Amino acid sequence: AHRIVVFLWKSSMIRTRTVQCIGLNCIFFVGWLTFFNLVIARLLRWLLPAFVARPSVDAVVNVLYTCVWVFPMIVVSLILNARWYQHIADASFRVLDGKEKKQVKKDVV
Repeated sequence: AHRIVVFLWKSSMIRTRTVQCIGLNCIFFVGWLTFFNLVIARLLRWLLPAFVARPSVDAVVNVLYTCVWVFPMIVVSLILNARWYQHIADASFRVLDGKEKKQVKKDVV
């Protein structure tokens, strides 16, 4: 645990990327989940009975939520987190070792 403090203290990149990851994974998702449940889902449950049979409204809301919100957000989260985690790893390596190794690029055949 004490090493984390050292990394955060010595590298502004690690601090920035850590805050971004926490913001994306906690605040952003929890905020949008709450917004969806309190506003969007209630609005859809109020509007959809005019177009869909009453028993299937919840199923339609769940499918819309999963397809339109959850899957795209998971993909965006994975891409951003992977990039930020790599930045954190590179900066941590520099803090520990003091230098950065050259990356060897391999061609994919």
